[in-house]
Amino acid sequence: MMQLRVAFWATINGTRYLPGDEVTIDDDAYAAQLIQDGLCRPWDTTDAAPAASQAGVADPGLEHAPLPERAAPKGEWVRYAIGQGMPEDEARAMSRADLIACHMP
Repeated sequence: MMQLRVAFWATINGTRYLPGDEVTIDDDAYAAQLIQDGLCRPWDTTDAAPAASQAGVADPGLEHAPLPERAAPKGEWVRYAIGQGMPEDEARAMSRADLIACHMP
């Protein structure tokens, strides 16, 4: 069992989470995949103090994520697309090439 802090808007086990939310995952392999995809990060007690001290400060969220390099992995393009307002399931269903085509200037 792992306790994680959500890094980006994500649907985990059918529940929608916002950045900063805490989630407990029973499946260690699934938790590792969420961390690898960049959707979550391990939670520890040192996270609690900065979060409390920043109460009232807006989280910049994904809308301020930089445009990935063209050669970036699909996961980075998915996170960027979600940050630009694309629904998560739609972004994950698209190919990397389609995500690039939608978001490159």
